[in-house]
Formats: sequence, structure tokens, C-alpha cells
Amino acid sequence: TKAVNVIVSNTIGKGIKATAKGNNPERTNALFKQWSEDCDFDSKLNLSGLQSLIMRTVVESGEALILRSKTKKDGLKLQVLEGDYLDSSKDGTAKNGDVITQGIQLDKKGKVVGYWLYESNPNENGIGFYNANSRFIKASQIIHVFNVERAGQLRGLPWGVSGMTRLRGIDQFQDARVEQMKVAACFAGFIVDDENTASKGDILPV
Repeated sequence: TKAVNVIVSNTIGKGIKATAKGNNPERTNALFKQWSEDCDFDSKLNLSGLQSLIMRTVVESGEALILRSKTKKDGLKLQVLEGDYLDSSKDGTAKNGDVITQGIQLDKKGKVVGYWLYESNPNENGIGFYNANSRFIKASQIIHVFNVERAGQLRGLPWGVSGMTRLRGIDQFQDARVEQMKVAACFAGFIVDDENTASKGDILPV
């Protein structure tokens, strides 16, 4: 947790801000500031808070999905989603010949054209991945954020993946050690007089 907090703090800080140039930048900056305070689809964070959330999600989960929705009433809204929203069971060939890999649809040239997303996180709503329904979202509505480490990479990896196996082993060792000490604390020794020759208050030889 501390490592993630340090990464987010050093990367985002108080928020990465944009400054307009050209004609009437004051008006543009004022409009952008107004939008940045009310750009969250869930109405919980401002733009700086969303940036921190995206960075934290990328570090912990390896990737973050940002769904852009726009209406005449609310304007442009940004919704941050975890990688669990991607329907990784979608794998094969679409009806139009596009290739679908891990829930990401690519055209014949290999360009990403869309994503298959669950309507809600299957891990949290009790439905499960096998019973949840997904829908196709055009790539123009999605910002897929992850660290690209090789050519053709489609999904991201958690930044701590290389140490997860070792950390899991340490966690299991600590649990086993605690149980061992609990069992050891239950052992006790008793001195008894089988022949019943001692009087009350006498000290029996060991």
C-alpha cells in the first residue's frame, strides 16, 4: 500500500493540469476548470482525483479503462473501470471477420476497434463471470491505460506481479507460524502423585 501511494503521489501529485493557449485562453481555462470539478461519471472525484484513481488502478491491476460518455444535459463524463470489466471470455472471430482477443476486438489490420465490457463488475455483484452479460463499446469511447512493454500487447500486468508469488509464500509462512505458536501455547505439563502419598502443601520431587 505504501509503495502504491508513493508511486501515485510522485506521478500525479496534486493533479496534472492543462493550460490553454491562443485566442481568449482565460475563458478556455475557466471553462476547463469548471468541467474538471464535475467530470466524474460517479460524481465522487474531480479531474485530479480521477487521475490518482487511474494511476492507482494501473499499478494495482495493471490496467484501467476510462469510458467516455457524452450527453446534452451533462456534457462529457469520465468513468474509471477496472480491467475486470473486460469480458476475457470473448475470444475468437466476430461476424464481420474481426478478431476478438481477451475481450478486445481488432480489425483485419490489427487495429483495436472496440471492447466487450460487462455492465457491472462480476466480482462485486455476485453474478460471476460466466453468468454476466457484456456489450460492445467502440474504441473511440474507451481510453485503455496500461504500460506497454512489448509489441502487440493488449492487456496490462500488475506492477508487482514479479513479487506476488514470493509475497504469497511469506504470507502463508506467517499464518503457519502464528498457528504453530497458538498450538504450542496450548501444551502444558502436570506433576501428579500416582501413589497419593503427598500431603496438602507438600512439594513433589520433579
